[in-house]
Amino acid sequence: MTRDEVFEEVAKIISGYTVFQCVDCAAAIKAWLKANGIHGVHLQMTAIGRLKFIVSQRWQAGLDCIAQSGVHQGIEIYGRVFDNLSSEGLKRAEWMADFDCASGEFEVIELEKF
Repeated sequence: MTRDEVFEEVAKIISGYTVFQCVDCAAAIKAWLKANGIHGVHLQMTAIGRLKFIVSQRWQAGLDCIAQSGVHQGIEIYGRVFDNLSSEGLKRAEWMADFDCASGEFEVIELEKF
């Protein structure tokens, strides 16, 4: 399977999810990748500070929150991170820069390399 074919299949999975469903979306992407022998990284971004709302420029131009728990997840495949907000995928640095929270600070961890 080519990278483009993998990205197309991941886009199909993402189309079944919307805002506030990042954890379920990431789990579905990861399950499909594992079932097809494709390696990736499960990423989690956590807002630092008391207020846990996260916004993304890819959702309502950053005016509405995409997470109220302070957590957002995505899956990195072939150098691009995919999440429930779009099927395009972003380079990790672009993905991290897309988000904001009250403190402006996040912790990003790799939950699993598979």
